[in-house]
Amino acid sequence: WEPSHRMAKGRDLSAVREGYIEFWRKLDRGVGAIVDALPADTAVLLISDHGFGPIEWYVNFNVWLLQRGDIALQNSFYVKQKKWCYDRGVTPEWVYRQMIKLGLARQRVGRFNGKQTSGIERFAESAFLSRGHIDWSKTKAYSQGNFGQIFINQKGRQPQGCVAPEDVRPYMDDLKAALKEIPHPETGEPLVERVYEREELYDGPYTYLGPDLTVVLKDWRYRTIGLHDFTTNTVIGPAFGPTGDHRVEGVVIASGPAFKTGASPEGASLLDIAPTVLHLLGVPVPHDMDG
Repeated sequence: WEPSHRMAKGRDLSAVREGYIEFWRKLDRGVGAIVDALPADTAVLLISDHGFGPIEWYVNFNVWLLQRGDIALQNSFYVKQKKWCYDRGVTPEWVYRQMIKLGLARQRVGRFNGKQTSGIERFAESAFLSRGHIDWSKTKAYSQGNFGQIFINQKGRQPQGCVAPEDVRPYMDDLKAALKEIPHPETGEPLVERVYEREELYDGPYTYLGPDLTVVLKDWRYRTIGLHDFTTNTVIGPAFGPTGDHRVEGVVIASGPAFKTGASPEGASLLDIAPTVLHLLGVPVPHDMDG
């Protein structure tokens, strides 16, 4: 447990901390036993596909888009009732917090584990304000995913797209500028570090399926949330569920005669692992392989 996390304040977590340390000691002994059993000329790579760190706040871009008017809701009494309840805090977040009080935390984190098919999850989709209540013919953009993905509802691409292709560029520029103006609630500085466009991140025949924009926050204690379309009714609110999540920076440890002792890779990424392994095996690296 990260001792600086707000959930850790005022709690004696020394036993938990020692348990974590002992876990890593045991893991280290296991890795050591494997390495000791290998031939001396073996190259060993220990790699993580991501790092980890605390999260304390959630950022909901669908709420932000709704407040801006980019998302339009259906103009029916039924949906107006949903919106009335939503404005007063009747959201999936509220239900999750009630389940905590009832000792149902395991079900509460079902969506964090990718389980979205239970009766409770289906109930949440229909009971609360969701994409089923959006007027897609008047909605310009929407967010889907847990890592700041925003899709433009483009005419001719989405089933009910309303943004004309010639308007996508100026609209995307407007979104990017507005996102960079979202203030960090603790410092007042911009919360968003960078907004990537799809072509900056993706390449290949399925690039068109990627989000138009991917928002990266400066402070990784803040994490975008996409458990439901409108999980909360605030753009930024206290996190619930997991107290930690992924980080971009991972770990790579290399051992063996192929590696220089004490060296540290500069600018390395996960894309470099596959060609490195192929090179170590004496297999030609395909010309179209990244890394």
